[in-house]
Amino acid sequence: MAYLNMSFDEIAVMTMYEYQLRLEAYQLKKADEMQRMAVQAMFNREAKAQKKSGKNFKYVHNSPDELFDLENATEKIRSAFEPNYNNRKENQNDILLERMRKWRKLGRG
Repeated sequence: MAYLNMSFDEIAVMTMYEYQLRLEAYQLKKADEMQRMAVQAMFNREAKAQKKSGKNFKYVHNSPDELFDLENATEKIRSAFEPNYNNRKENQNDILLERMRKWRKLGRG
């Protein structure tokens, strides 16, 4: 009961199949939490990584972006779920190229 966050009355009216599904979901959620903790531990270790520089040590990574590029991850996710989504950087490049073409067409470039 404690694991499923349900009262005894709620569990009593459940079928055995539903109870097993909820218990499986709980165990899968816990396994996912353990995997997240393992990834966090790896990030922590990587963030503390140092290399020797002369007599001193310097951090290998100087910013969080070197460990995880949020902008790149966001671009990948949005392009996967939004069919008409254009990558912001690619869109800016397209705009600049179009402006250059128009400039040359006017005979100024």
